[in-house]
Amino acid sequence: ETTRKRVDVVRDLQLAVVLPALALGALVIVLVGWSVRRGLRPLRDLATEVATQDLHDWRALPLGRAPAEVAPLIERINQLMHNVQHSVSLQRRFVADAAHQLRTPVAGIRVLSAELERELGAVPGLSPARWQPLMEQLRGSSDRLARLIGQLLSLARSETELTVDGEQRSQDIVPLVRESTEAMVLHAMHAGRMVELQAPDTPVVARAHPIWLGEVL
Repeated sequence: ETTRKRVDVVRDLQLAVVLPALALGALVIVLVGWSVRRGLRPLRDLATEVATQDLHDWRALPLGRAPAEVAPLIERINQLMHNVQHSVSLQRRFVADAAHQLRTPVAGIRVLSAELERELGAVPGLSPARWQPLMEQLRGSSDRLARLIGQLLSLARSETELTVDGEQRSQDIVPLVRESTEAMVLHAMHAGRMVELQAPDTPVVARAHPIWLGEVL
């Protein structure tokens, strides 16, 4: 046989092997690509849902349609979001509680400064020029501090997103009543009146929010 005939046979064998291999390879690539896209579709949907969530939306990411291989990652992300939410909640609650606790002593300072001004004005031989500038500075500083505390409370109220049930707890409200009415007692004393708290010896337990109950009082 001639060498040309052998070359033709080799070429025919190569075509018989290569063409089905190419066709099978193309089919495998298409199937694998479709499978990968279908398998990653839940992740794309999850990414879209995360992108559309509000800044203060701390809901856990759903695990129902996620592939089993990425479920541990989503669970870890959910745990991280829960920890961040708890930390932010504690920070906002601290700001609100700190601002609320500061209101009472600041109110007392303002009342006592007014009383001190009256006492100094009644001292014979004491020139007002000596103490009035200091009293004006004291009033200005206390007013600025009161405005700052009010701003902190407004910030805490706007960001904390308090719920009716989530922030309430059972507690003895008698100490809260005494603390919240301290400034009123000082005003009443200067006006010649008396404020009396009629409370039983046993604790008066109520389910309430300490900050907002203090604001009501």
